[in-house]
Amino acid sequence: MNVKIRPFLALIFLLIVAMHACALAIQTDKNSYEKGETILVTADREADIEIFKGMIKIAEGTAIVDVNGFVFSYSPLFSDPSGTWTIKANKRNESAEQYIEMNIPPVGAYYLITFFSPSEGEHRRAKNLEVTVEITDSGNAVLGATAFLYDSLGVKIKLQQIGPGRYITDYKIPFNAEIGAFKLTVAAAGASGERGGENSITLNIIESHILIEIIKPTTQSIALGQETKFVIKPTYFDGAPADQSTIVSGTINGQAIEFLQQANDEYAATYVATKTGELSVQIETVDAAGQKGSKTFTVIAGGELEFIIMQYWHIIGLVLIVTLFVIYKLQATAIYNYRLRSLEKKRGACRLRLKGLQDRYYNKKTLNRESYDVASAECKREAIKFDEKIKALNKKAKYKKG
Repeated sequence: MNVKIRPFLALIFLLIVAMHACALAIQTDKNSYEKGETILVTADREADIEIFKGMIKIAEGTAIVDVNGFVFSYSPLFSDPSGTWTIKANKRNESAEQYIEMNIPPVGAYYLITFFSPSEGEHRRAKNLEVTVEITDSGNAVLGATAFLYDSLGVKIKLQQIGPGRYITDYKIPFNAEIGAFKLTVAAAGASGERGGENSITLNIIESHILIEIIKPTTQSIALGQETKFVIKPTYFDGAPADQSTIVSGTINGQAIEFLQQANDEYAATYVATKTGELSVQIETVDAAGQKGSKTFTVIAGGELEFIIMQYWHIIGLVLIVTLFVIYKLQATAIYNYRLRSLEKKRGACRLRLKGLQDRYYNKKTLNRESYDVASAECKREAIKFDEKIKALNKKAKYKKG
């Protein structure tokens, strides 16, 4: 029996060896390149080829047959990032990988790229930044360059020229960027493609937090026995909407409410209050990167008073209007009486002053004729003026009463 089994095992072994011998394989003509040199990838059969720098796809194509076998070639651009590149080959369920080093170009073909912004230092996740660089060649501004911004998570953004040698783009730090050192790289190629440059800065990424804006309810009171909609909007510290992965949960007096994501970066839940009184609402958020936010507030569920107001609002409104009218009339009367007393007091003062002048002129003989005439005329004019004001005030009050 053992004699029969051994040939069978040998056959299985030979099949396994044959399968491994036929596994997809690739190789490159070198392990290290400089920008501007052509990468030559040779495969043992036709295969799909992709080239990556981290998560950034640099190039893709197919290894096709030629005199050297199945070949794929790529000439790196000066605007491609340097570092370790991964070459991946795929054919149905088979795959192979090869790693190469892509180095910056020689000094003679190198542009100087200077970062003006952002500054190195602490930056929160999800923060919006403006990336500005200057590209020069031997001190001269480079015009018409093609420049790209790369980050550690595979983002690739083209910069726009805004002036001689000045290039700019907006960039948002990913909400799930690695905490700590986080590299931003700008690589550029000249208009001819024969010269270029590259530079990087390192940011210190710190965790962000989620703020919760209450959209609804708009007041602290909610109706008893009616459906109330709670709507919130979670944002990061600079007002940018929280990532779509954010989960929102909530409770009202310990009872869970379900928040569903809406189309406008908002989350909504419904609740029906079954008894009056103060209700404690607690809302918590967390995104896929583990960044959290929470908010607690209170609402008042209405009782009989609110019900009465809702049922008899037209009567209450009429009573309120009448009350306000009465208050207005009382206030107007008080103002009229105050102004009348003030004018009468001033008119009385004028008359007393006139009597004093008469006494000094006729009885005491301490005032000459000319001074008396001038002073008495002034007093009479003032008295007449106050008489006219009193008449006008009375006429106005009589008109309002009428």
